[in-house]
Amino acid sequence: MDDYKEMLRKTLFNSRMVYYESPNIIPLLKYRSSFDKIYSISGRDNLLSLMRWLDTEGIKIDDSVYFDDLEHVKNLLRRLQLEKNAIVLLAIKNEEILGRFKDLFKDLHIDVFDVYALPKVPLLYEHYSDYFVHHFKELENVLDLLDDCASKQIFIEYIRAIFCTDIYRLEQLPTSSKYFDENLVNLNRHESILNLGCSMGDTLYYYLNHYFDFDCFEAVDSDQKRINDFFDNLRYLPDDIRRKIIVHLAEINQNTNFETLLQCSPSLITMDIEGSELIALNNLKNVLCSDQPILSISAYHKPEDLVQLPTFIKSTNDHYHLFFRKYASTFRNKFRTAELILYGIPEEKMIKKRKL
Repeated sequence: MDDYKEMLRKTLFNSRMVYYESPNIIPLLKYRSSFDKIYSISGRDNLLSLMRWLDTEGIKIDDSVYFDDLEHVKNLLRRLQLEKNAIVLLAIKNEEILGRFKDLFKDLHIDVFDVYALPKVPLLYEHYSDYFVHHFKELENVLDLLDDCASKQIFIEYIRAIFCTDIYRLEQLPTSSKYFDENLVNLNRHESILNLGCSMGDTLYYYLNHYFDFDCFEAVDSDQKRINDFFDNLRYLPDDIRRKIIVHLAEINQNTNFETLLQCSPSLITMDIEGSELIALNNLKNVLCSDQPILSISAYHKPEDLVQLPTFIKSTNDHYHLFFRKYASTFRNKFRTAELILYGIPEEKMIKKRKL
């Protein structure tokens, strides 16, 4: 096993959440003389995160059941009726189901705590954490697909920050170089750019700040207000640039036909489409094979993006070299876990070949 795979393994199986100011229930639970037994009832998507949180605080659960596992729930209820000093932690997001359990335990005179009603409980990325553990082998395989050491370090640190509910602690690059990192890609003034998720035009202006011109710029967004803002911001550009910009109001889904939508053959494709990146890549499969455009893809909207996006690109066209780079997150994202970009770069468009 190489060093990076060992780092990934330690991240997912030997690390705890970082410490934080605990909610007031923690001292009560740690004072075990108050309760003979502590149980939990949770959904299937959050048990692992709940257990890791409690383990970080040094709290042992006597038994855990899923709320939809009726047989185990019935067995737990029978035990609770015989135990006078028990407490139940409820980690259930569905308000209707949560209410039923609260009413039930109230009738049984059993103390319960609603975990999601507690402040400061670090279950922000629980579905990510569960995915990482259950798909560890696939994450290991992604390390083999990455082209340089920096990408592997970024990949592991990104997973660690989410898994440990910590901030991302490696360098974050300036947002202005997101999608066309000059240390990775060899671009010029004659690119044909496909900008999926154009928003108000930020990618357009960042590109022009770097390269000043292009042959064609096709902008796509599904939000009418953003398209209106994009058009409004074009007024700052000279006429010769504006004439080369094509704007599409279009939803990206399984039925999107880029062959009929697009007017130019892209040499650079950027994507920030809120989790629909894999769908778009699949619809652009023929383009990836024939034209081999540079790909700059947002890879942080869903946990499976970390596996599915690089795997799809390499399986579609093995000539792509893959890199992860991390850019500055918005001020609202205090954990710095946004703006992770996956680059797919053909050999001839790379700045230089990087050693593993």
